Amino acid sequence: MITSRFITFELAKNVLLHPEILKRIGEDGIEPDDVCAADDDLFVGTIEETRDTLELIGVWWLCPLTSTTLDIHAQILPGYRQHKYVSWRQCLSLIHEELPSIHKLQARIPVCFPEVYHFAKINGMIDEGLEKESKVIGGEYRDQWLVGNTVAAMVKTEEVRNG
Repeated sequence: MITSRFITFELAKNVLLHPEILKRIGEDGIEPDDVCAADDDLFVGTIEETRDTLELIGVWWLCPLTSTTLDIHAQILPGYRQHKYVSWRQCLSLIHEELPSIHKLQARIPVCFPEVYHFAKINGMIDEGLEKESKVIGGEYRDQWLVGNTVAAMVKTEEVRNG
């Protein structure tokens, strides 16, 4: 069974420091000790529960931009990406139910990760702009898509999708 809940940064680091995740969340030259959270950042952990074990398989990093807007970052371990839609639905539900002051979610997605952009669009995010050459990845300055939408609109997208 897949479940999600708020977790600490210390627990989130189990996913964030995975070698494939670390190279995707940071710019060139990032080291494990460089990964740190702001005091008001939140983390939603996605957990695979079996009869005998609990395994953290993904983390949503929620960074407040304003009192009503979160910048979100999804990190699902490579062997568990088939659960990304369940993870998203559960994260969105937690935000909607547990953080009533949050009105909007947005994300910045480097253009070298089109599959992440596609995932965001399928889940109700809309284009809001392009940040030119704002992240260094693979020795190149990369543009980032800026996508976002209101929590209510994304909840409605999920309700329509799931009947």
